[in-house]
Amino acid sequence: MTKDEWNNCCDAPDMIEFVWRQEPFRTVSERFKEYPATNDWKDYLDIEMPLYKFYIACCREIWPLLPQNESKRGVELAEQYIRGETEWEELSRYNWYVEGAAFTFDYETDTEKVSLWVEETESSHMELIEKLGSSNTLDLLKDAAYFVDYAMIYPSIQPKGSPSACYHKFLQPKLLRQLVKYPV
Repeated sequence: MTKDEWNNCCDAPDMIEFVWRQEPFRTVSERFKEYPATNDWKDYLDIEMPLYKFYIACCREIWPLLPQNESKRGVELAEQYIRGETEWEELSRYNWYVEGAAFTFDYETDTEKVSLWVEETESSHMELIEKLGSSNTLDLLKDAAYFVDYAMIYPSIQPKGSPSACYHKFLQPKLLRQLVKYPV
């Protein structure tokens, strides 16, 4: 992909795949293929920070799909970490709540509350639902909650590489161009 193709591309998943094939991202990916890694992921944070900012910015774009305060607080903590206002340990501890928020959709711990979230999201944010091409709001809310969990702890995730295909709908090319820029 040339710089012009990068700037004209409208498909974030393809752009992300391209980023992971470039240095220094490819080297980071190679070093973290096995778990547990022999390297400390924090040693590579400067390389991965643009992607981390991108994922967190994408979470802000889907804010209306996050009915739980735990998910929103996870995004806020990640933003604070990016700005240097909190330590990773605090973010890591809070991730338990963010993951629990996502589990709410999988384990149907409160079906009435989940049904209410679906109804409220459909009545207030149908344009966003349609933009994301979703025919099932419940699945969309679940994927959004899990995407926040992924994005929040992204730097420590192993193995490194592109996010799951179910998160691709949340990736915004304009944000990738802005925050990661042309990686070569």
